[in-house]
Amino acid sequence: MRFILLFSLLFLSVEAVVLSGTIYDSDNDQVAKNILMKLEGTNSYQYFSTNGTFSINVTPGNYTVLLLDIVNNTLMRQGSESIFIEDDSVNDFLIFPVESGYSQDYVNVSQLFDLPEATVDASSSSTSSSSNYLLLYLVILLLLSGIIAYFLFLKRKPILSTNNLVLSSEEQLIYNLIKKEKIISQKELRKNVSFSEAKVSMVLSSLEEKGLLRRIKKGNANELEVL
Repeated sequence: MRFILLFSLLFLSVEAVVLSGTIYDSDNDQVAKNILMKLEGTNSYQYFSTNGTFSINVTPGNYTVLLLDIVNNTLMRQGSESIFIEDDSVNDFLIFPVESGYSQDYVNVSQLFDLPEATVDASSSSTSSSSNYLLLYLVILLLLSGIIAYFLFLKRKPILSTNNLVLSSEEQLIYNLIKKEKIISQKELRKNVSFSEAKVSMVLSSLEEKGLLRRIKKGNANELEVL
């Protein structure tokens, strides 16, 4: 049970939340399109917003959001803001024109975002992030299944006696009681166990068949002795 609780807490601790919102141009308050987003902080995420809106699965924490508008490999607009994400939240951002004389050429946009060039398109790295969480979830499920199967196996595993014969838990209990007393009457044995008389008789017969026990007839009673 402690293992199950531990893995459940592990999974909950890395569960993603959704950051969504819209990017606006600071000059005219219009929606800014074709904007590259990069989140750096607790984890790293990258997103390309074609229509000015975004929805990204992220791990809760502190982030710096970088916004870039690149046209013909030239940085035209940019924005940056620090945020704290705790739950699903909606955050809108402003992107500003690059100051005169600051415009910078980017020969390869993919190098700026540390991505293969083919992936710098209208796609989001949040898909990759979601896949990572799904993989982690599947691994945890496999571990939990293994732990549960292990404990079920232990619970059903028969107990071995001293001479390596396979005994059930009831047989082992009665065998140990008789062995401790060396010789005990069947009536006295019944007082030391919670089984019914029929159950005790069945267990004793099984122990006799396995050559671990013999009954000694004394008058109307039976005495039991371990071999």
